[in-house]
Amino acid sequence: ETFSSLTQNWIKGHPIWAAMILGSGAVFASEIIWSGIKYVRDKFRIAKNHVLAVLVFNEKSVICADKHKINRNYQCSNKYCKEKHLRILVNLIDRAEYSIDIAMYTVTIFAITDALKHAIARGLNVRLIYDKEMMVCSGSQIEILDKHGVQVRAPANTATALMHHKFCVLDSSSRIKELTGKQQTNNSRSILVSGSANWTQQAFSGNWENTVIYADKAVIACFQNEFDRIWKSL
Repeated sequence: ETFSSLTQNWIKGHPIWAAMILGSGAVFASEIIWSGIKYVRDKFRIAKNHVLAVLVFNEKSVICADKHKINRNYQCSNKYCKEKHLRILVNLIDRAEYSIDIAMYTVTIFAITDALKHAIARGLNVRLIYDKEMMVCSGSQIEILDKHGVQVRAPANTATALMHHKFCVLDSSSRIKELTGKQQTNNSRSILVSGSANWTQQAFSGNWENTVIYADKAVIACFQNEFDRIWKSL
């Protein structure tokens, strides 16, 4: 007899056992398929969550400005609103617990200056790399930040190249370890803010700009490494 005929005869003689085996096989196969679906779904969800927000500034960013002046608690529906975008950035600074490293061409926004001053008062380590010529630009807050305890450095030679970065790393794992001696194995607080926008009134109120907020550990590590490299060279 062939294997096929033997199998058929066994199934006919043991219908209950055959049904149980076939059912178990179907369940096992479905579990494998479902596990695969969950793996892909979870990976996709994690990948999506690596970008927490995209803030876009354009000509529509200030159309609601008067309403915000009248009512500070105005619930704005403008997705380009500079006040909402600024509030997001200030909240990120306010929630930081250990460190804030900023590489920014210049800073002129008072609300961000105040948030950084509060961070210093809370005991955070705050460092700022800026373009040297911007120390004396109109509205520059860099000297004020320096006086309030923010560590500031600038490349000496900006005649041929600008310090044109616009990024901020908050609570990176490597900085937390450096400051506390503790390894952060599951640090969910690390944030990267990066994009085309300086932290200036012009960027937030008049330019076409973007700022992206990331939680991707690998990307954050790259920016932290670059910040540390520049900082040590100055």
